[in-house]
Order: sequence, then C-alpha cells, then structure tokens
Amino acid sequence: MPVSEIRVRVLGPVQIVGADATLGPKQRLLLGALALRASGIQADSLAELLWGEEMPESPRAALQIHVSKLRRPLATFGASVRYQGDGYTLVMDRRHLDVARFESLVDEGSAAVPSDPRRASELLSSALALWSGPPLGGLADDTLLHGDALRLSDTRLSALRARIEADLAIRRHAELVPELRQLTREYGFHEGFWRQFMLALYRSGRAGEALVAFDEARTLLAEELGADPGLELQQLHQRILQQDPALSRVSQAAAPPQHDGAGTPDPASVVVLPFEVLGRPDDAALLAVGLHTDLLTELSRIRELKVISRHSAMKYDGSDAPLERIARDLGVAMVLTGSIQAAGPRFRLAVQLVDAAAGVHRWAESYDKELSTHNLLAVQQDLASDIAAALSRRLASAAAPTTDSLEAYRLVVEGRMHFDRKTEEGLAAAVESFERAVVVDPDYGLAWTGLADALAMTADYGYEDREALLSAAESAVVRALALLPRAAEIHTSLGLIAEGRHDAPKALAEYEKAIRLRPGHADAHSWHAWVCLTLGDAARALVSARRSVELNPLSPEAVSNLALSQLALGDPRGALAEARRSDRLSPGYTTAAYYRGLALYDLGRFEQSVSVLMPLATMHAGRLTTPWAGQAPDAALAIAQIAVSDRPGALATLRTIDRSAYPVEVGLVNAALGEMGTAYELFAGPIPAGYGGAMLFHLHFRRIWATLEDKSRLVALGRAIARSWNAEPRFAEGH
Repeated sequence: MPVSEIRVRVLGPVQIVGADATLGPKQRLLLGALALRASGIQADSLAELLWGEEMPESPRAALQIHVSKLRRPLATFGASVRYQGDGYTLVMDRRHLDVARFESLVDEGSAAVPSDPRRASELLSSALALWSGPPLGGLADDTLLHGDALRLSDTRLSALRARIEADLAIRRHAELVPELRQLTREYGFHEGFWRQFMLALYRSGRAGEALVAFDEARTLLAEELGADPGLELQQLHQRILQQDPALSRVSQAAAPPQHDGAGTPDPASVVVLPFEVLGRPDDAALLAVGLHTDLLTELSRIRELKVISRHSAMKYDGSDAPLERIARDLGVAMVLTGSIQAAGPRFRLAVQLVDAAAGVHRWAESYDKELSTHNLLAVQQDLASDIAAALSRRLASAAAPTTDSLEAYRLVVEGRMHFDRKTEEGLAAAVESFERAVVVDPDYGLAWTGLADALAMTADYGYEDREALLSAAESAVVRALALLPRAAEIHTSLGLIAEGRHDAPKALAEYEKAIRLRPGHADAHSWHAWVCLTLGDAARALVSARRSVELNPLSPEAVSNLALSQLALGDPRGALAEARRSDRLSPGYTTAAYYRGLALYDLGRFEQSVSVLMPLATMHAGRLTTPWAGQAPDAALAIAQIAVSDRPGALATLRTIDRSAYPVEVGLVNAALGEMGTAYELFAGPIPAGYGGAMLFHLHFRRIWATLEDKSRLVALGRAIARSWNAEPRFAEGH
C-alpha cells in the first residue's frame, strides 16, 4: 500500500490525514492508545490515561465526549470507535494505519536480509520513512503507553540496524560511513552500530579509522559504564588487526546474528499464530484479534514457557507456510493454531497444538460460546485463561517431569503466582504453598525447586532469619537434584542460594547454566541482570533484563530490574515508566517505589522524589520497608532533602541510618552535605556485603561521587565492595 493511503498516523505527531477537524491533545492521546492496542482498552484505563490523578467528576461521560469527537473525522474513511463490553476498540482497515504498515514492512524486510538484501533495504527504508518523530509525538511519556512507545522505538532501531546490514551486503560501504558515524554519536552504547561502523570503514579501505573507532567505543564504555566492549566487537577488532580476508567476503561478514532459537529449540516454547476467521467476519474478526492478544498475555504468565511476541507472530497472518518452517524460523518447538466461526449470537473456536518438528498434534479443543456486545471482552479473557491453562499443562510435560497429583500441581502454580509478587506476604504465601505441595507429592521435583527459590528469595530480601532460610533452601535443592538432575530450575535455585551467601560469581555462573539449558527461562535472565547490577555491569544487565521482560512482561520483579538497568544507564524517564508499571503489577511492591524515587531525583523532580521516598524511610515506617536495600532508601531520601534545601530534614534522616551496618550509605550522605572527611573515614572502614550500598556506589548519584576528589580512596572502596561479594573489582575502577 502506498504511503499516500495512510489515514491514521501515530509514528510521530498523532493525526488523521485529510480530516478537516483539529484534534485536541486528549483526542490525539486517545486515538494513539486505540491505534496501539488493537484488541481494545478498558474505559477505566483510558480515563486514567487521559486525566491521571486529575480525574473529572464524571470520567466516563467525559470520555464519551472525546470518543464522539474522534468518531466524526474517522468516519470520513469508514473507520470508527466501537464500545463493547467495558472498553473501546478502533475499528478500521489496519492497512491505513502507519504503525501496522511499519510492522508489516519490518517483518518482510528483516526476513529478506539474508536471501535478498537489495529488496530488504528497500522494504526497511520504506518502513523507516513512515516515522516523523517520537511515537504519539511524545504524548505517551509518563503514561501507561510509555512501554508501547519504547517498544516501537526499539523496533525502529532494530529495523535501522537490519537495513544497514542489508546495505552492507550490497556493498554500500562508503555511503554508510557518514550515517553510521552519526548513529554512534546518538547511540553510543549501542555496540551494533559500532560494529557496522567499523565494518563499513574497513571495507571502504579505511582500516586505520576502523581501529580508531574501536578505541572510541572502548573509551566511551569504560568512562561512562565502567565496562569493556562486548565479545562480538572485540573479535571484530582482532580480525581487523589480523586483516582477516573473510571480512571482505560480504556473504560471511554481513550475515545477520543467529536467532536465539538456533539449534534445538526449547521444548517449552510456542508461537500462537493469528486465528483464522471462517464465514462472515463481523464480530468474529474482532474477537479473533482480541483473543489472540489476550492469549499471548495469559501465556506470558507461565513461568516455564517461552512465548513468541505478537509482533513476530503477526508476520504469518494468512500465511500458507508449513508449520515446521514457521517453528524453525522463530526458534520454537510448538505452534498453536486456531479458527473461529460465528453463527448469529454464537461462535465456535477450535484450537490445536502442533509439535512442529515431529509433525504431530499434541492437543486440540473446541469451545462454543454465546456472544454479545456486553460480554465480548469478558468472553475472550475467559477463553484465553482456559486455553493458557490447558496449554501450560501440555507444555510442562515436555519441559520437565511433572506430577500425577492435580492438587500438587495446583499448589505449585499457586506458589509461583505468590512468588512472582515479591512482597513479604507473597513470599510467605509461596513458601506455604510449596511446602503443602511437597507433602502432597514428595516426588514432585518442581515443587522442591519452587520451595528452594521461595526460601532463598525470602532470605535475600531480608524478611526473616537469613541463615535458617538458606539452610532450608539448600536441603530443598538436594531433594530436587535427586529428582531433576538436569533441570534448569536446579541452577536457578543454586544461583539464589549463592546470592544469599554473597557469592556473585557463583550466582552468575549458575544463572548462565540455567539459561544454556533453557534459553526461555525468564527468571534466570532477570536474576542474572540483578547480579550484574550489583557488580556495576549495567550494560550487561540491560540485555538480560530486557530478555526477561520479553519472556515475562507481567513479572513486577523483571520489570523493576529493567527500570533499574535503565536508571543506571542514564534513562530516568524510561526507568520511571517501568517502575510505575512494576508498581501496578504488584501494588505495595516497595522496590518499585524506591526506583521511582531515584528516577524522579535523576529527572530533577526533587520535591516529588522526597514525597515518594519519605514513606520508605525507617524513621517514618518504623522498620526497613525494602529489606534487600537496607537503609539505602533512607540515604536516597536524605540526598533528595538536600536537593530541596531541607538540610535539617536531611540531618534528621541521616541520624537514623546505622553507621556500622551501612557505611557506604552514611558516607554518601555526608559527601552530599560537604562533609568529605567523614565520608572518607567511613569508606575506609569495614564494608559489609549488601545490595543497597553496592548499587549506590555503582549506579546512583554520580554527581555526588564526582565531588570526591581522592580517587584512590574510591578505588579502594570499590575493591572492598567487590570483595564483599567474592568478586574482582572489575567495575569499581571506572568510578
């Protein structure tokens, strides 16, 4: 479809092309939300999006007014906004929507890079040309759509990199050099652009400049992140030094990275293909879109399951490609297909799970439901839950030994749901559920690993007697090891226990073993990110955190680790949005509130930072509210109070922090107060192991750390923190 036929634009300022009416900010935000959420949005969520805390007296009536104003210009090309159930959906031919066109072109272009790079370059260039600014013109910032906007921006960067790969493959090396030079300035931490820049320079006969580019990247990463370039960039540097002839052979050097699923796919991995609509489309088509979206959401809750994103699955909408090829392309073992047919007020949904490699059907089911405009959203959510539950049981049997006891299985699922909340109450409930499960079925290995995880995490978060909990967790792992000797879950449990013992290298090694055994293990990626952050390796943490959220977008812990990674890498706005999302996923999750306060501080919104951090402080709560962080939130509050010129308040907060238990925290506040001698004295003393102080040192308040002129003492502090975690001070030197 030509760009001229795009009627609704959201990849930049939101607009309806050719409409006489001028849309106000709220109508633009409303249209953007409906365009990005194809399956519809609940009315209450839209009201929160439009008004936030300044809700009108009758929010639904006010929302209806804005929807009505939107319907008139949409009607000029046959589109509308439909109310159904308790939400609104944008009804239009999505070929007229720029974001849908963009995603279609990106899918087609990315797939063509290896086989037809010239066509890939054309398709991806057309996709990128659809952008005219930030998604929704920046209206999504600090709203529930911020995550959608970030994902679109990430997709744009991926498309840009793929287009450059295609251009490298068709020998446009010299033409790419100026563009890549600018990209490395704009996205200095994006090593993919540095790799392409070095390759373009080398193939243009400028090997010396390629080596200089590597030095620039290495210096930037060391100074800003305290990290070395990744393995891929280092290997390219060595190949340039050796004048490897393979670098000049485009077919080898320009090959795109292998898909995560290359080789034998994770048996608990699935792609849900868009459902086929039979007979008259009408509401069945709308239900098919909504059900597909809801089913992906429900499946993402399943800890053991790797689920391919909707963006990737939509590439095969209407495709007649063999299921085996689709599974191979996406790196999954299973494919879920389905069809939906409406007959009056009733419809029938048929679904089937196919083991693509074996070419056999592993499960099938059909559903008959009565449908009305009032129950559409509820019906699709109920169906998604039913299918996800059935699919979970089938895939669990492929992934690891399970149990014959339905009650034990139910208790383990219940335990994981409690565990994922990561609150004191949630972890206590998880321990109880897993303990009941191992009583019901003492040979259920996943119940024992679940119990070990819950006990170790309770210890790690500091909620109860640490030593007793870790000893009990170790006993549970011994029992699990006898039942599941080769399961990835064994290594995640061992990793958590190693964290509890303050052995960061062992924890990282165990999480990496788990990931090798099961690449789709969301918790392993999340906890790997966490230990990387503890050691100050923020760039590496971001990769793991993003992967974890991709696999489990509804985990408050995974989302909070992503927020912390973004905060550490200088993106407080993105961190704030993710911290808010984590808080919504698990109300009362104090970790999310702590990160929100830190992000607000980094954004210069000091008064708000004080308001968020105040309830977390020991002097106000009467206890440690975020035990894993100790009194780091108290230190952050004192520093925010200093920023708003409340020195008496900061001193009062400082007096409540235990100097012997938290010397890094007390020293940092003294540095913020200008008491450098006291700060140096505290930093020179014993440094207990702990997350709070380590993360303050590595990740936060860099301007305050920069005021400490005696760098040798900072290096010594970094070494002491590293030793407390049984680690080498690799990242402390860059402070």
